[in-house]
Amino acid sequence: MKQWTGSLIVGAIVMTLLLGGQTGRAAVMDPTINSRAAIVIDEQTGQILAAKDRNERLPIASISKLLVVYLVEQKIANKTLSLQEKVPIDPKVAQLSTSPELTNVPLSAGRQYTIAELLADALLPSGNAAAVALGEAVTGSVPATNSAMTRLLRRWGIHSPRLVSPAGLRNGDMGELRDPKQPDTAENKLSVTELAVVSRHLLEDYPAVRDITRRAQLTTTGVNGEPYSIVNTNLLTKHRSGKYTFTGVKTGSSPSIGGNFVGETRLAGRRVITVVLGSGGYRDQHTRFDETIHMLDQVAAKLRPVRSGKRGPVVYLQQANTSLGQVRTQYRHQPTFFVARRHPQPVVTGKLHVKSSRLLPLRADQTIGWTTLTTASAQFVDGHPQVEVVSEQKVGQASWVTQMWRKLFGNH
Repeated sequence: MKQWTGSLIVGAIVMTLLLGGQTGRAAVMDPTINSRAAIVIDEQTGQILAAKDRNERLPIASISKLLVVYLVEQKIANKTLSLQEKVPIDPKVAQLSTSPELTNVPLSAGRQYTIAELLADALLPSGNAAAVALGEAVTGSVPATNSAMTRLLRRWGIHSPRLVSPAGLRNGDMGELRDPKQPDTAENKLSVTELAVVSRHLLEDYPAVRDITRRAQLTTTGVNGEPYSIVNTNLLTKHRSGKYTFTGVKTGSSPSIGGNFVGETRLAGRRVITVVLGSGGYRDQHTRFDETIHMLDQVAAKLRPVRSGKRGPVVYLQQANTSLGQVRTQYRHQPTFFVARRHPQPVVTGKLHVKSSRLLPLRADQTIGWTTLTTASAQFVDGHPQVEVVSEQKVGQASWVTQMWRKLFGNH
């Protein structure tokens, strides 16, 4: 969401753009599934389409790795880390990678691995040691990684999270890397709503992550540098002939809750994020995916995306050389919301925020500011979406006489 420096709120210009001429309700669906908690959101707007127990914090297991990946991508974007940079493996991390009870790609303390290799190992087969190694490459230690992940969540408005492992393991499963101040049963917990926020930030800020998460399998390197084939634990990446094509994102499993899954696919042409927690048993490889598809089918049957008109609010600028100082505007991108199939509903714009008090002269398609959008009863995971507002026309400066007149008598 863009924030303009020195923005000026010029007034609450409220308007209604009727979509189809009727008023309806956009209630959040309650999906009929057996998962402990679940959610579906529109990725672009953050609109919640369906949800079950969306605020209960539950063990998220290996979905925690998305936070480590975000920290790595930040470093790459800041050019303080590169995909081809090689990092050594701590002997304790190498030992963790050989645990027969954990999902892993074996790592060796005797060689170095590229960041690209570790990202693939952490995201596809859910290598726990690879995620820990990535965290140490970014922060230097497991405790520092946990702290960095916590700060990231707080920045996104997620407060007081409980995090004990970069990989999402229970504290007792971290071996020599466990936190002695935490019980062995402690594990990372977030709600499905919070996981939707995390996934949305990762996919919007670093879309190249999909180049890994959409793959059904990859070849990386083993302990001696030999080719090592890895398979994506997200089984939905293999079923591209179905009605949904998934481009991510991450699975997770915990003995305390069972199977978890965060997915990304398209619904009616819109990118959506799905989250299910507590779906099936710990070793169950299918229920979480079946429930995800079932939930998407329910949303598709009851909701449809509706685009508003492109015309934005009329802006009054005292210095404009147009009639009454009015400037016609458009939205940079047409706002789209999901609505009940039989009940189209209005989209309401809130206050218009102008980028600067010195805009004139304006070019056609020049950014004026932004406006916050909402529907009558839609709910969002991360605040109401904002849309950039641009000038529909070229606008010059009014004469000093006109400006003085408007200053004295208003826009008459």
